[in-house]
Amino acid sequence: MDLAALRSVWIAPVWIAFALGLSAAAAGAQPQLLDASAFEARAACAVDPFADATLDQRELLLERGCGRNRLDLRVDTPRAQPTDNGPSQLVVEVDQVVSRQVVEAFTATARLGWSGATQDGFSRMETGRALLAAGGHMRLHERWAVDMSLGRDVGNGLRSRATMAALWRPADDHLLFAELAAEEGGVENVVGYRWWLVPERAVIDVTARLSAGGDMVEPRVGVQVFGFAR
Repeated sequence: MDLAALRSVWIAPVWIAFALGLSAAAAGAQPQLLDASAFEARAACAVDPFADATLDQRELLLERGCGRNRLDLRVDTPRAQPTDNGPSQLVVEVDQVVSRQVVEAFTATARLGWSGATQDGFSRMETGRALLAAGGHMRLHERWAVDMSLGRDVGNGLRSRATMAALWRPADDHLLFAELAAEEGGVENVVGYRWWLVPERAVIDVTARLSAGGDMVEPRVGVQVFGFAR
């Protein structure tokens, strides 16, 4: 096995160790018992500039904010027996999100994601995705918030994208948002509106997306009804 192949095989443990180190540093030196706040539904900040957040996610972000640290680790091992189904390869995925509340109204987040799989037996591990991203969530008021993210995928396809979204709840049953997403092809514009026709039971969602070139508008309308099984 040459030096390049050896480096490829050992890249996964290095990334895992790095992610575990970030998690330990964020947790602090002194272990603490879980209290009631540990079970609140405050989620990790979804810093993913390459994905479009749903209206459910945007509403939850405005209501509860974000800031919980997260470490996801997934390892798919090779086949135990040659007769087992599925590809015989090692797949490793690491996703680390670390947030810090800089001031009362602003939370900063950093995200590191990496995935890879062995190719040609176990002599080489090929990177599938390597995401470096940062974001910020500014809660201006209980009804106003601004969410920002900037990221670069340094895996097989080099991409960079930045997003900025404004969230506003003019009334308890209404939610408005507007987002700008910039990448190499230009700036994409998205606006959306959510109206709870019956609180906690029926909701209507309306969104419109203007392509980066400005030559296509994509409108969407959705209706959700909940509670039929109750």
